[in-house]
Amino acid sequence: MNIEKNINGKIIILRISGELIQKEKELQQCLSSLSVDKGGVVVLNLAGVNYINSILLGVIAKFCSELHRSGGDLCITNASSFVANLLEITHLNQVITLFDNEDDAVAHFESA
Repeated sequence: MNIEKNINGKIIILRISGELIQKEKELQQCLSSLSVDKGGVVVLNLAGVNYINSILLGVIAKFCSELHRSGGDLCITNASSFVANLLEITHLNQVITLFDNEDDAVAHFESA
């Protein structure tokens, strides 16, 4: 698993790639180490991820909940069809906004 972090004002972009299975703790540690200001946004760019399992989904859902409680937001970009379908089946797409690409997500939150 590789995570590239980029900070653009209140927007933190995490570009995640590689195999995530059995990397749940690493992802959880990365997410919990982020310092997100009130009103801040985390963009998970999953262009390099084809598959996530239920444990990873739980890590992302928990992080989303924590962000929302602190006034922040989370979105996912470049989700594979498998990941997008999984978010739809679990109804997480109702609390985690999906964008086709990173530029659309950044533009959305910069204009908000």
